[in-house]
Amino acid sequence: MSRKWTSSSPVCEGGICPSFPWAKEEIHQEFPDLSKLTGTDEEIMVGVRRIRDGITAWIDATFGGA
Repeated sequence: MSRKWTSSSPVCEGGICPSFPWAKEEIHQEFPDLSKLTGTDEEIMVGVRRIRDGITAWIDATFGGA
């Protein structure tokens, strides 16, 4: 299989990120680990949404929004 990626942007936390050696450029951005959220179900969902929104904002700022 031929791999022709210009760049990769793994979403990871704690410096443990997947590697894509065939990509010409790797853009690393860390986000909080969802599995470490604590609290009630509602509090956890608030945290999930906050992280999701942070990822969306970073993608839009880095690669251009829709």
